[in-house]
Amino acid sequence: VYGRVTFASAPGKLSSLGQHASKPLAEMITEMLKKSDNVIAGALFKKIGQLYNRQPGTWENSSYAVAQILARHAGVNTAGMRVLDGSGLSPDNLTTPAQMMQVLDFAYHHSTSEQFISALPIAGVDGTLKHRMYNIARKVRAKTGTISGVVSLAGYAVSAQKEQLAFVIMINGSKGMGWSYKAIEDKIATALTKYNRPS
Repeated sequence: VYGRVTFASAPGKLSSLGQHASKPLAEMITEMLKKSDNVIAGALFKKIGQLYNRQPGTWENSSYAVAQILARHAGVNTAGMRVLDGSGLSPDNLTTPAQMMQVLDFAYHHSTSEQFISALPIAGVDGTLKHRMYNIARKVRAKTGTISGVVSLAGYAVSAQKEQLAFVIMINGSKGMGWSYKAIEDKIATALTKYNRPS
């Protein structure tokens, strides 16, 4: 291919020089969640915007699409929620633990729940939880979330009675305290795995 790279609208009737298919969506989601891959998260976020709005995906129309999908299809109360990107890295994102719990509840009871839960990092085994919670290895599957001054963990823990318990932990605090906050999360998750529901 010769010539200069320019930015413009492509003319009609162009010939394809080549194309590349991505991995299947299930594999991409697993890689995104296990490794906390922000590039995949951003790309899928914009793809949702494109498909939902039937126009090129942008941060704005993708934000609108995600809010509509969560409210209309998952029954999430999105009042005050702000999802500005797919990775959660924007400090202007806003959500509550209750809203995230509604998402986890819907995901657990949806037809693809097994795929979603199996894609989450496993405590003491893989992904971003590989080196955490060895004491309860395999009993917690959860997604980590960390930006400056914020540490969070949301997912599912298997209780002492083999019951799946959804949980959401969000800690906002001083910068530089990340590992101490993660230790608190690990203690809460450990307590959940020891929980016995009263009969």
